[in-house]
Amino acid sequence: MNIGAGIQPASLSPERLKSEVNTLADLAANHLVKSNPIASVVNVLGFETAHDGGGGKFYWDPDSEEDAFEGMVVEQIGGGTGRWKRIIEGQINALWFGLKADDNTIDAAIALGRAIEWVLYSTEHSTLYIPAGTYTIKSIIYPELLVGGVPTFYHITIRGTQEPYSTHGSKGSATVLDCPNELPFVFGLQGARSVNIYDISFNGYLPARPTEDDLINLTEDALYTQKRYAPLSAIAIDPFCNAVPSDGGYTGYESLYNTVLNSSKVKVENCFINGFPSAIVVSPNGITQQGDSIVFESIRIKDCINGIVTCQDQSRRIVANNLDMQRLKWCFVGDLYGDQRGIMPEISNLKIADHCAWIFRYAGASSYGHFNAVYAEGLYGLGFCESNFQPMSFVNCVFKFSPKTESKMNGFYNPQILKADYTSFIGCTLTIGGDTNVSQPLTMDVKQLYLFNNYLDSRILNIGKSIGVSRNTTFDFGNYVREAKVGTVNWGTDDYVEQDFQDITYNALDDTFSFDNGDNYTVGDVVVARHGYLPPPYSNTETTTPIGEVTAVAGTLVTFKSNVLPRENLNIRVLYKPTHAGVIRPVTKSVMLGSWNMISKDVQVISHFLTQKEVESVRNINVSIINDDKTTVYEFKQVAVIYFDNTSIYIERDVGGMFDNASFNQTGDFNRGYVTFEYVPEIVE
Repeated sequence: MNIGAGIQPASLSPERLKSEVNTLADLAANHLVKSNPIASVVNVLGFETAHDGGGGKFYWDPDSEEDAFEGMVVEQIGGGTGRWKRIIEGQINALWFGLKADDNTIDAAIALGRAIEWVLYSTEHSTLYIPAGTYTIKSIIYPELLVGGVPTFYHITIRGTQEPYSTHGSKGSATVLDCPNELPFVFGLQGARSVNIYDISFNGYLPARPTEDDLINLTEDALYTQKRYAPLSAIAIDPFCNAVPSDGGYTGYESLYNTVLNSSKVKVENCFINGFPSAIVVSPNGITQQGDSIVFESIRIKDCINGIVTCQDQSRRIVANNLDMQRLKWCFVGDLYGDQRGIMPEISNLKIADHCAWIFRYAGASSYGHFNAVYAEGLYGLGFCESNFQPMSFVNCVFKFSPKTESKMNGFYNPQILKADYTSFIGCTLTIGGDTNVSQPLTMDVKQLYLFNNYLDSRILNIGKSIGVSRNTTFDFGNYVREAKVGTVNWGTDDYVEQDFQDITYNALDDTFSFDNGDNYTVGDVVVARHGYLPPPYSNTETTTPIGEVTAVAGTLVTFKSNVLPRENLNIRVLYKPTHAGVIRPVTKSVMLGSWNMISKDVQVISHFLTQKEVESVRNINVSIINDDKTTVYEFKQVAVIYFDNTSIYIERDVGGMFDNASFNQTGDFNRGYVTFEYVPEIVE
């Protein structure tokens, strides 16, 4: 196909515009102009009917033998040399290709695919405009430009009409692609380069708005079944990379799978996606590097199961900025689809409201995430991420968690708000239950948790131990704690240690549970245990969480209420407070190293203010460092020498370690360091 700019309006004189017809079909039948050069430009009033938006001016090219292209190049009835070619004035309009708004009897995807294909082949035009209106989509929009036999999607901007965050479907004000029945996706971008999608609303086919309880309690498949390698979405980036996957992929589209290269420089901006199983999917079938330099900007996602799904650990530089997410199970997902090892996007200026269940779910060594300036309210939990050896960070964020105890019995329902390996919170606010003192702890399961200059409703209870470590560690520096109480107890990280399996007796008469050997519990305390009776994603994973509140204590018999345990006798692992008579629990202390020169091999000497007996009990020594702009915290392993004397801690850095001037320092030669350790306090009578 050879598509050029066509003749431009400035080269036409007004006296040549003599002829007018109603439709393109009439133009194809207009033989008179072949011998009438005065009428070699014809005004066409419409594509299929007059004034349907698909009309325009066409000029006669007597020597052309170009292939006909509906809406742009018209061949005369009877064939022969010569073609009618559209005179392009302004931007390319999808109505020129037969697109019709507000008509659910036709498949708008056909005309849109034709329009996109024309722009892809054009050497002069790269923007397609879709006017306001509702367009019914009955098949996928997946045009292909073949370059060397490889389908390619290059250099195109598809733009609709959309007020920022407007209500989709407002007639005359927004471009709405309405998808009433299940499809693999609406837009599919394969091997895309420099592709932009702006100002379009996507209305999906989920049968009903998911309820808050369903988003929490039901699995993804129970909400809507999706294949691992074929998640259903509004926009799919690289959906057909590589061969047909093991689960069959997108049924009926097997011929589209190929070894095309990955997409790069794709931007989706100011769009609204509503009612799809997944809003946007990146590389669901990729097994090589896929998805590079992809930006999601100012998008509103609502009433879906999943927000943005990234499926590749080689999907680099995916950015999500200024998104508005409402009523989702997962805002960002990486371990449910594709190779189940996707990298989290870089996330900033995110707003979450209207009872999203979780922000993220990822797994794998590369599943780090950086969150900046996130505001979220009505959350059930932050996220679920295992084996993220690269640290996860939350900076300048506000998280307001809503206890899910409404319409339920008294007791605890929220599990950990976060499960991860390495995580830091810097300058964040974490509250639960709004501005009231609700009996819910801020519970986390994090191998190494760093808290710097945060506002907390109560101290983080980091007691998970469900990721195979003997003890989770919390580094707590400069945080303001409101001292909200759970019952009568202020929470602290070290209040609980693990105990062996405990017999739990269910008391049907008063709907309570009880166990023995709890002599340190008082009324209002929280019972914490490992068990697997929880909503997704913790279901049957024996994660540690609060299971109830103590209502009575008689000697060593503890009675508590719970709405998370099954109504039966149980044998589960209960954690208990080891401060009963005769036991002194170890405490954690952190000492700031000050500005530590990370290049030299200086020996740091820091006062610890411990007694001799306390020094002898020191254990679990850990050195951590934070970069100069306070955004990233690392466990520091390159320590050549560390020892305590009666007054000080001595630390010498091994200059051959990996955190040196070249690989770590980004803002200068100095970084802040901390040494954290446990010791048994000496009791002075």
